Amino acid sequence: MSLLLRQGQIDRMRLTVNRALPDELVIHRRARESDGGGGFRTAYLPDPDSIACRVSNPLGGETDVRQVSGTRLADEDMYTASIAAEVSISKLDRIEWEGRTFEVNEVLQRGNWELTRRVRIKEV
Repeated sequence: MSLLLRQGQIDRMRLTVNRALPDELVIHRRARESDGGGGFRTAYLPDPDSIACRVSNPLGGETDVRQVSGTRLADEDMYTASIAAEVSISKLDRIEWEGRTFEVNEVLQRGNWELTRRVRIKEV
């Protein structure tokens, strides 16, 4: 027996989840700006609207992100942001949450029944 959901059912579940997201963030899109000397520099331009989110520590099994620094192995402070499934976001973007800036390390895709999009972030 397989479970079949109609798009309307998925949309209603997404709406319910989105209403329960307690915080807000702003996505900053990566762009190239002229530096006035014939070259370019990277800038991050904020989207005009904030979006609902939930930011938390990584879920179980997602805490083993490590970085080699010389001969020392150190844990990085990673977070998981849950946002609406329809939001467009990529590894080139940054987000601002509670006055802090984070880079997007990974966007976790969950398939057709995605209710929220999970994004792995690290503070800049």
